[in-house]
Amino acid sequence: MMYKAALALLLLAPCFAEAQVERLVLGTGDKAWEERAELMGGMWVVDGGLQPYELDPAVNIALGEKKGSSRADVFGNPWGGERGGTQNARLIPGQPEVLGDNGSVYTIDGDTTRSVAIVSGYYYYNLGWELPINRIRFFSPAEGRTQTDDRKRITPGLPLKNAYPKLYEVWAAIDGERFKQGQFDLLLEQNLNQTTRIANARFPTQPLQFIFISFPELGVIAEVEFYGEGFVQKSQYLSKVIDIGEPVNFGRVIPYFNGFVKESIDSEPELLSENPISFSLETQTGRDDTPQVYSIYTELRTEREVSFAEWDKAPYDDYVRPGAQGPERPDVDNWSFWSVPQKASAGEGIEILSPDNRQYLKINFTMASEDLFTYGRMDSLVVEYSPLLVDAIVGEVALQDEPQPRGRKTEVPLGEERIFTFDVRADFESETKAGFDALRLQTPGRVQFIGLEMGDPLVAVEPDSIAEKQGELIVYFPSNRITAADNRPLRLLFKTGVFSFNALFQGEIFVVGGEGQPQSIEPGNANAEVSTNSIEVLAPSEGLDVLSALDVGSTVVTPNGDGRNDTFELAYSLLGVQASQVVFEIYDLRGRKVRTISADSRSEGRYVEEWDGRGEGSGLVAPGLYLARLSVETDAGDFTRTRTIAVAY
Repeated sequence: MMYKAALALLLLAPCFAEAQVERLVLGTGDKAWEERAELMGGMWVVDGGLQPYELDPAVNIALGEKKGSSRADVFGNPWGGERGGTQNARLIPGQPEVLGDNGSVYTIDGDTTRSVAIVSGYYYYNLGWELPINRIRFFSPAEGRTQTDDRKRITPGLPLKNAYPKLYEVWAAIDGERFKQGQFDLLLEQNLNQTTRIANARFPTQPLQFIFISFPELGVIAEVEFYGEGFVQKSQYLSKVIDIGEPVNFGRVIPYFNGFVKESIDSEPELLSENPISFSLETQTGRDDTPQVYSIYTELRTEREVSFAEWDKAPYDDYVRPGAQGPERPDVDNWSFWSVPQKASAGEGIEILSPDNRQYLKINFTMASEDLFTYGRMDSLVVEYSPLLVDAIVGEVALQDEPQPRGRKTEVPLGEERIFTFDVRADFESETKAGFDALRLQTPGRVQFIGLEMGDPLVAVEPDSIAEKQGELIVYFPSNRITAADNRPLRLLFKTGVFSFNALFQGEIFVVGGEGQPQSIEPGNANAEVSTNSIEVLAPSEGLDVLSALDVGSTVVTPNGDGRNDTFELAYSLLGVQASQVVFEIYDLRGRKVRTISADSRSEGRYVEEWDGRGEGSGLVAPGLYLARLSVETDAGDFTRTRTIAVAY
């Protein structure tokens, strides 16, 4: 094809000088991780690297050094809490809190001589993070005598060491929502006849965060202690807002981490040759320095937008009270939503999916291990970025024969291929911007290039080359490079289908052979004659047929190796499903399975299955009739189609 020859020529042609990729490194320097952290959940810094908490079986994790006037856990996180039920829980990630009976805050203060009288008998503990816990210990003071409370419910003068609780239950909640509702699902320990001052509730080591201790009878306790061993199995790092200094195009994030195993608290860690640690990353980019909008309540109980500093000083209240903190909401006008989580191995780059042309960045990543004594240590995280190619670029998609749809929303039938336009317009504020000479467009399924147009008015232009892939169209036009001196609107025409209720046609521009990062195209008004201002296409769901558009190339298979009808091909579309289990099998007429061709998890799109006339682990099947069975299992139900095949030689 002429486009392929042209591509070879343009790759040999001289390139414009492009800006180098720049790199921001997180994790270098003293306290570098802490200074950039908004949250270090279940992790701390060891030898300059980030790694999950390690629990010493002999150390009470509830008690660490004081943080100002507040008690902190052994990891340095200050305890919060107040009297009352779990409906008052704040559930701030990384911050432990205690709630419940009168004096509950004294159960984790480290004073083993202070007696806390059990009245209503309910104590709730949020450990701040899921920790590998296997023991909870509580006890009454060793010395002293009881004093009655104001309602005379406790007999005075009894030895405190004998006033320990005789009955108790220890429960856990599976998540914060259940904890806040007072719903506890997992019974860790029940003792109806405690006979010693010190109670040790033991259970298998498991990740726990939300604990409830119930004392059905009156008594006295001094402390509640929590113990465990091993490493936190899932830890999280959330960065503060990172200021790049100017709007840029983002490239990759590259994590550098190693896996270790440590058999006990006293043993030395061993570096693992095969890294078993799972790493997952999300990003968010913005135009200003805060991704949230803050407010406080006025005297009229309306919300007034304020700075974070003013909001942070305002008191927290579950009720709408004047002067109290109002809702904290995402700033959707200036910040993107979090990108979908992406997994990567150590040293492997992950493309930042958040929008370009932003100055501010937030990073959220997790490290996870399936074993209590295996952990990862993150040495550094590298963020790649480069200067903008243009100061701004917008695009919009529409049907070729319907540029101004009703409601400014493009709608198409599910699975039906149509011809679309994708208009693009760039803005230059400076001639120093490099411009671009190629465009990549993501499509819901297979795509066919129709044409390229440029100028005002638009006229057909022959691209130097194109590349059509499953779900992607790349158009190269270095002969018609867009620059500040020659800035022309452009339009792509292409044919594709939509296989979900809504599809995004995301695009980016780049320079062929350039070292800089591509720049993502944002939705906007790229053409006055097109009214969508959007890159989204909708598809109605009425009468949806999940498994549709079956197309059989030939029902006769002659696997002679002559290139004619050597295989049976079955094409089909999956519509409106994010995940499904697809099984394609061949049976003989007696119902015996001859071969399983595929058994995969698939989302919406267009697919083709093939059978080469061979059986399971054997040679060619005997001539005759066979059944091809395609089954799809989804949340909406199961769907099956069969077709008859004739095999002949």
